[in-house]
Amino acid sequence: MAFRVFHQPVRCLDSYINPKIENRVIYGALISGISLILAPNLLDLLGNISIKSENYEINIKNNQFDDVGIVLGFMLILISSLTLYIFKIHKRPEFVIESDSPTAKLWEKYGYSFQGKTLINPLLLKDLVGWVSDTGRQIVSIDISGSNSSNRYLGEILVREFEGKRFVEVEEVESREVFGYEYLGTSESGIHVVHAYHQTTGSATFNWVLLLQIEESSVLEYEDSNPKKERTPILKLVGRLSLGDRYNGKVSMERGTIRISKDDSPMPDHVINSSKHILVK
Repeated sequence: MAFRVFHQPVRCLDSYINPKIENRVIYGALISGISLILAPNLLDLLGNISIKSENYEINIKNNQFDDVGIVLGFMLILISSLTLYIFKIHKRPEFVIESDSPTAKLWEKYGYSFQGKTLINPLLLKDLVGWVSDTGRQIVSIDISGSNSSNRYLGEILVREFEGKRFVEVEEVESREVFGYEYLGTSESGIHVVHAYHQTTGSATFNWVLLLQIEESSVLEYEDSNPKKERTPILKLVGRLSLGDRYNGKVSMERGTIRISKDDSPMPDHVINSSKHILVK
């Protein structure tokens, strides 16, 4: 299996922590800022509280609140609000490496990736997608270690960049058809989302959004008539959404949400007639 990469280095990802952790920090800063600003009014209220009993007396007196606290509160609100705004408009792929999910840990364990050095062969995804003429699912999982560089999926893996996007493709030796994918992002639980496409030798180009995850499976290998149990990584198709033939729109993933724009192609029949937002957990 030959690899050829254009326009190195690989596009850097700028989200390396769990999005849920990011949200907790941001909203925590926002709440802290509001609390610091409201603290003087709260102290005025507490200053009027007096508790008496036969054995003790408690008086809560109002103290002068430092102006620095109010300034700090405004700064926290400004920073957290600005960060939320930037995250809302900044489209970026996400790669969760701090997830506690066993699925996310397996990607790191076996080293396969849609972005890194050991790229997943696009032809594996082609088998998972199945024939366009079929309905339902025929193949739902594939042994990555045994298939990624096998003769069955023979083809030169090419990596190209176009308009800031990175595409991983294979041109099949016999048919000369091209199957490729664009990595979109990863959910908190370790589900990878890719935009896959199949360029036929004719005018058709079929598009899908695929949700994939890695699992471990046990297999029996017989060496010298002795059975040996081994663990192997399995690429599993979790979900598939067809975008139709010659889809002309934008597909992206932002903070766990897949965003699919309306198909603007001149084709008479569109699969995607309106924009879609799909939350992936």
